[in-house]
Amino acid sequence: TTSDIDISVPYVKTMATQFRSNTNMPLAICILWLCTTICLTGVALRGEMSSFLQRQALMTKDSESSQRLLQSSLRWNPMNTDATLQLVQISTLEEGIHILKHSLSYSPQHPGLVWKLAYAYGELGKIEPYIYWLSKSILLDPYNTDKQSDSLGRLLTLSLDQLSRGDRDESDLLVQTGVSHYNNYKSKVKELADHHDQLHNDRQFLLTKEAQKWGSQLDILAQSLPDS
Repeated sequence: TTSDIDISVPYVKTMATQFRSNTNMPLAICILWLCTTICLTGVALRGEMSSFLQRQALMTKDSESSQRLLQSSLRWNPMNTDATLQLVQISTLEEGIHILKHSLSYSPQHPGLVWKLAYAYGELGKIEPYIYWLSKSILLDPYNTDKQSDSLGRLLTLSLDQLSRGDRDESDLLVQTGVSHYNNYKSKVKELADHHDQLHNDRQFLLTKEAQKWGSQLDILAQSLPDS
């Protein structure tokens, strides 16, 4: 009847819509899977190309060729921190700072990059950024004996250099920073020793003889500061 036809038309339309929807679902999933696979393959390819160029740079004796290979490696994968550190080694201090900052925009918490950046600023005698990045490096990697110890020697040397140049303010700032780092260093070593049954000293974190010598010298210099 006419009434039956009127009732069945919407029903048929609904069924057709559901059928098309169900048919499109597997297609959408396939497209999504394909796009994801392509993206992951692209990432893997970029990483492999970056590593390949880095290995080529290691085998190249010519410095300029090595630089070009490493720069190309980082264009393929800016997060290749090993390539960054390798490139910094054969670059000027100013170039190294630029390279490290660019790499840190991709890996901001990488302690090796931060440590190298602090070192570069120290070599250039830029005291405030040196102290900033040194402190951040120690914060990111507090149980690294070499860094903790070497930083004290570096702070002492820089403070004496600045004093010899007549820059008492920066010398005093370096001494104060050195004393603070030394005290924190000793505190962490003591903390591990006091809780050796609970905290595992897997990295053999200890207070070196050199650190004690440099720390003592920094303490002596601190006693001559105006505020002491």
